[in-house]
Amino acid sequence: MRAVGIIVGFLFVLTAFGSFQKIETEFFNILYEYGLEEQAEILFREGPEIYRRLTDFYRIYPAKKLNVYLLDNNDYGNAYADFFSHAIVIYVNRAGASYINNTYPLWVPFVFSHELTHILIANKPFWFKNFLNIFGRPAAMFFDTAFSSSYLHEGLSIYSESMLSGEGRFFDTQFDMYLRRDLYESRFYGFSLAGGPSSPIFNPVGMNYLYGASFFEFLGERYGAKVVSSLLNTMGDQWMSLKRALETATMRPYSALLAEWESWCREKAYALLPKSPIDAPENLTGTGFFTGHPIAIGSYLYYLSHSERGSEIVRRKGDGSEERWEVPYPSDYDVSPNGRLAFVYAIGDGLELYTRYLYFGDWGVELWKSPLIERVIALRWMDDRWLWVTAVENGGTALWLVDTETGKKQRMISGSPHFYLNSLCVLSDITESPKAIVCSISYDGQARLYRMPLMIDERAETYEFGNWEVVGSPKGNSLDPAYADGALYYANDLSGIFNLYRWEEESGLIQQLTNVAVGAFQPALFDGELYYSEYSRNGFDLFRAPNSETPATLSLEGSMTFSPIPTRYEALRVEMSPAQAIQPIPQPQTVVLWPKPRIWLPIVTLTPGGFGLFGGMVGWDDLKRWVWSFNGYYLSESELMNTLDLSPWSIGVNLVYRGLIPFSASLLLNEEGFVGRVQLDKSFVDRVNRDLIRMQPAIGIQWTLSDRSLWALQWEYYQAVGAIGNPINTVSVPKYFSFFTNTPEMGFRTGFGMKLPFAAVGMANISVREETVFAGFEGWVPIPVTPFGSANGKYRFNGLTFHTGAYLTNDPSLFQCIAGFEVDFGFQYWVNMRIGIDLVLQKDKIGPKFSLNFSDLAFGREGSARENPLTFSSLLP
Repeated sequence: MRAVGIIVGFLFVLTAFGSFQKIETEFFNILYEYGLEEQAEILFREGPEIYRRLTDFYRIYPAKKLNVYLLDNNDYGNAYADFFSHAIVIYVNRAGASYINNTYPLWVPFVFSHELTHILIANKPFWFKNFLNIFGRPAAMFFDTAFSSSYLHEGLSIYSESMLSGEGRFFDTQFDMYLRRDLYESRFYGFSLAGGPSSPIFNPVGMNYLYGASFFEFLGERYGAKVVSSLLNTMGDQWMSLKRALETATMRPYSALLAEWESWCREKAYALLPKSPIDAPENLTGTGFFTGHPIAIGSYLYYLSHSERGSEIVRRKGDGSEERWEVPYPSDYDVSPNGRLAFVYAIGDGLELYTRYLYFGDWGVELWKSPLIERVIALRWMDDRWLWVTAVENGGTALWLVDTETGKKQRMISGSPHFYLNSLCVLSDITESPKAIVCSISYDGQARLYRMPLMIDERAETYEFGNWEVVGSPKGNSLDPAYADGALYYANDLSGIFNLYRWEEESGLIQQLTNVAVGAFQPALFDGELYYSEYSRNGFDLFRAPNSETPATLSLEGSMTFSPIPTRYEALRVEMSPAQAIQPIPQPQTVVLWPKPRIWLPIVTLTPGGFGLFGGMVGWDDLKRWVWSFNGYYLSESELMNTLDLSPWSIGVNLVYRGLIPFSASLLLNEEGFVGRVQLDKSFVDRVNRDLIRMQPAIGIQWTLSDRSLWALQWEYYQAVGAIGNPINTVSVPKYFSFFTNTPEMGFRTGFGMKLPFAAVGMANISVREETVFAGFEGWVPIPVTPFGSANGKYRFNGLTFHTGAYLTNDPSLFQCIAGFEVDFGFQYWVNMRIGIDLVLQKDKIGPKFSLNFSDLAFGREGSARENPLTFSSLLP
């Protein structure tokens, strides 16, 4: 009994570490971590009206009360809707302005409207779902997900966010330009590649988001909001068919509707083209993906290259010659006057949780992780010693000034959920002392440039800001400020298209420098010429602007008086009843999450000469930190039991904890005895230099009790260093990996990866199993086949890879030669899969071998580009 008490106490302590504060509204509960009181108050004030308006609009009213979790353990703006638990998880740190505008006034209510729509879509009525609910809510949700395409979920959710806030992606000039580029290139994809969770063709925001949003914007504008609002209920009447629901709601054939949508998109895109002649800039890279981000320092122009060769930082001289250094692609970087490099890299679990860190480096030598500051978003050198850093704080961003020599830090602006610091620059030439900084700040529905004069206290060695003012274009959204030759260069979307502008600091004169069709960003003046990033045919590229002797001069006032940004909650953005506006915040309760029964499945079946009973039950908490399962069977005396030598009954219990100290425990009990197992396993991911290191140790104890009692200690250790991949190859391999275990199946395995011609990757490895040694090589070569899919997005072909390899062993009979293909296939909403079909040639036989790898499980997530975890597949026996 003492042992049982210790175990129960240990489990209780682990659960208590994950406690939440809880406040209730009429429609949902808000559960938040300590320190997120302000975000919880914002959602308490605005959330109920959003809930009421969306449920009334779609005429779907979930019977169960929703749980909404506010977390602060992810440095990327993100959230997801968990249909199976009827919960929403919101990471309170809002998205930046890297690939979409982030001009919505408040992040938490904005993303709540998006994720709530996912919940409503999953709760659309259908009689068979009511039957499946007998077995638990997840059974009905699995069925609904199988018939609800990705573009339906994301497109309708973007419709909701835009309808409520007026600041959603319908009005986002960055989001819009990705679709316009497709149209200008005569490659409108429609739904054919929008059915899965990821994009087989490069797209910074995802095909399902981009084309789904466009379709529902078209549907609402052309056929009215009532058609959109009735669609989910109509799907229930049409046996979950979106195609038939659209035909019923619009009274148009599906094919005609798609053709009408494409024509509407083209008309809208071409109407936005400038009336004056469009620039013909020089594309200096042509590699696409995330290439660009130029920075001019001294005699070099630095930029990031992202291509089939991988990711590199490049420095270009005035004569056009270039030097390259292979580094992982950063989320931001800068170069000091003397050439010192600073980078921002994210480290995470490959799914939801990411933390961004600061790294320094010397050209061509190495990167090293700095402990000076964490949760870094953007950075700019003030000189060779002082570094400006924006970092995640309180649902927004704080501005820090960091002394990289002494480690001294000074917070210049505190973080707040009401504004976001996008990017900044120092207003000084290299030879001058800094006199001010300019920062692009998203606040109150607009991204403006704020000039902040610097005042230094030399005795205390501290800086302060003087009076702020808005500079540059007072209208539109202004991003990416860069200073050179007494002028400020920046990107602005005043015309509906991001172009580059020049603001003269002394005179306040504003000049338009580019006239592009899609969008120009990240200007840099180098050797008297203007360089910038633009979204081109295959992604972003580095461009050089044509020389213009007469740039357009805008008749705009160059600056205005600045009213301070509020640092506390001030006003509601959504209309609501006066009673809700003055309702006091209830006193929060402290709650812990316990796993609840979610799904169960009983089966009664006849067997030869008898019958069998099978059953199971699975439960988890909303965040799936605790997962348990129970299963068992009973077989009457029958031919099947005797033939298969089965125990007449068996009971299994499993418990998994994914929190502070991850572990799993299982117990299998049958007529012959029982087997119990407890295992601790913890993944560690870090980047101490250019390579990401993943370590996964596990240790377990197994106790078997039958005729006698047996104890066994089992352990495993896996380590992978770095990643070798290619943007057009679905397979990546680690630079080096090793795996050790004392289990009988395999004792040791190690190997290394390599780049090969034609965008291929390879892996050489050696392994030992009992007394057999395997040594060999495998390679994966992408076959250039254009992705395609069905018109309704249900099925799509993402890519094809040729796979080959050979293994030698100390047992000649086990020699293997492998050749085959791996097909990357996706369908509907939430699954991509890779199907491997190989022929394996051995000494005296040849036979097929199949593999199936599911990937990209996603449920309503919003994210930005980031590094994938280290994964590889192998047919090693």
